[in-house]
Amino acid sequence: MRRLALALLWAPGLSVAAGLEGHVGLVVDGKPLRAEEAAEVVVYFRAASPAPLQPPATPYTMSTQRKQFTPRILPVVVGSQVRFPNQDPILHNAFSTSKDNAFDVGLYGSGEEQTVTFGHAGYVRVYCNVHHSMVGHILVLDTPYFTRPGPDGTFRLDDLP
Repeated sequence: MRRLALALLWAPGLSVAAGLEGHVGLVVDGKPLRAEEAAEVVVYFRAASPAPLQPPATPYTMSTQRKQFTPRILPVVVGSQVRFPNQDPILHNAFSTSKDNAFDVGLYGSGEEQTVTFGHAGYVRVYCNVHHSMVGHILVLDTPYFTRPGPDGTFRLDDLP
């Protein structure tokens, strides 16, 4: 029975999924940052052969709350939609001048929202033209294999090719 199992593991054309786990630690000037700051990191894996991308049917959300974009960093896959609901009692705007994913949703009030589709992989820095200190970050990925570390910096990616 053991020989048969080993033969199946090495059979040509047989796909085997793998996992990847680790720990992210951030260091600045040789000094470690607080462990919970690693939760701001995005860990992703690109396979040698690109995997098909299937954006979720439900849009991601980057809210405006207390004059901040929440979450501050948002990973999505190419083709995904991102909602920008305004949860503050004041006007906001969300816009980006990023090369391939530029957008401007205009001013919108409390309880309103705008949605943007991101069609190209890359980094998108999001601003509010009303509140210049507001900055959000969207990482549009060309791979479905990504995760965010937990507050202790540990992460796990499953079902990798």
